[in-house]
Amino acid sequence: AKDYVDMVDKLILSGGQHVDPRFYGQEKEIDSDDYSLARDQFELALIKEALRQKKPIFAVCRGMQLLNVALGGSLHQSIQGHWQEDVSGTSHSLEVRPNSRVSQLFQAGTQINSLHRQSIKDLAPGLVATAHDPRDGTIEAYESQGQQSILGIQWHPEFLAKNCSHNQKLTEHLQILPFHFPDILHILFRDLHNRNIIDIHFILFEQIQKQIQRSLKYLEFNGQFHPSRPFCHNLYFIFML
Repeated sequence: AKDYVDMVDKLILSGGQHVDPRFYGQEKEIDSDDYSLARDQFELALIKEALRQKKPIFAVCRGMQLLNVALGGSLHQSIQGHWQEDVSGTSHSLEVRPNSRVSQLFQAGTQINSLHRQSIKDLAPGLVATAHDPRDGTIEAYESQGQQSILGIQWHPEFLAKNCSHNQKLTEHLQILPFHFPDILHILFRDLHNRNIIDIHFILFEQIQKQIQRSLKYLEFNGQFHPSRPFCHNLYFIFML
């Protein structure tokens, strides 16, 4: 994990399987094979190292849940009414806490998608909830209270960024490469479905290689590429389904 985190300036954790409840002191309450112990262990190691190195962490959906668990929180293992069949649509609005990082990017009433069957139960110490689902109070976003830069959201912005200015602002706020970012996430989401952690490394590396080449050409063309800057300034670990 140290070698990976050494190479990046921030860690991104995204959607996927349920988080194994052993990591928050519970037994499994549902009959499901949608777990990956190897992935949980690997990403928990990445989180631990990113925290040690004080590197920013951005977490989406499962990633948000896993990060909450890593910091001492717990999850509802099974919830209803939070799974939409169409990944391109939205299902409910946001309640946003004023004067939070989320409030700088999203207005109250912003429509978001909902693609999760688990949710945060006990929020970890050091985190503050900054957005909720107005229907039932589900935590939709949190951020850190201390020096460590942490932002977690429950919805999937990659499916909304193309047509939603708020989610576009989110990628800009995180200094994520703006060019074709939703495209690479969609490619990864499609290609990595049901693949194991070994496959993820190879496919992810190939996709990122292609993205970096496009990005460097874009930056050089616009006079923004400086060879003296760390090569991995905008390179991230992105783990999808």
